[in-house]
Amino acid sequence: PIGCRERCSCWSMRISPNGELVANVFADKDAWCVDLINVKRGTSLRLAKVDVPVDAVAWKGNRTLVLVLGYYAGRQLVKTVILDDIDAVKPHVTTLTIDKLGSIVDFLPADENHILYSTRSTPGRLVVMMIDIARQQSIDPTDFGEARRRNKGVANDYAGFTNRPGQSRADAAVRTG
Repeated sequence: PIGCRERCSCWSMRISPNGELVANVFADKDAWCVDLINVKRGTSLRLAKVDVPVDAVAWKGNRTLVLVLGYYAGRQLVKTVILDDIDAVKPHVTTLTIDKLGSIVDFLPADENHILYSTRSTPGRLVVMMIDIARQQSIDPTDFGEARRRNKGVANDYAGFTNRPGQSRADAAVRTG
């Protein structure tokens, strides 16, 4: 059995594709926590303790975890946690951040290094971008301008739906006129 290291209110648990790791999300007094449980070793490691709700957690392969935090005027903060040397007593953990608030359109489960992410451009239009979340150096230079958006040809859109490879299949838009 897998349990919390202390008495807590468990909100969500996600197991890695290979079944070796579990991300346990729970509320603990005045904070939200994410613990990593190594099933094989029987150990637990605190990955995050934040003062905003952890809205979603998804595995991208067996060593990358995506955390969606809080909700700020329809947008969220997304962090990626890369886990290395997982069988060590103290695994190496690297946390990456998408600095522009937005929301995940699709986790792209078949692609370990990318997500589809939506945010607002400077003029306020919705832009959907494919972001490489493998390294901070690939996240930081992401151009959130309209020229590189994937949702071209749609005006006044506010939501999008994709298929498994991340291709746009339907968009929700406000009808004008």
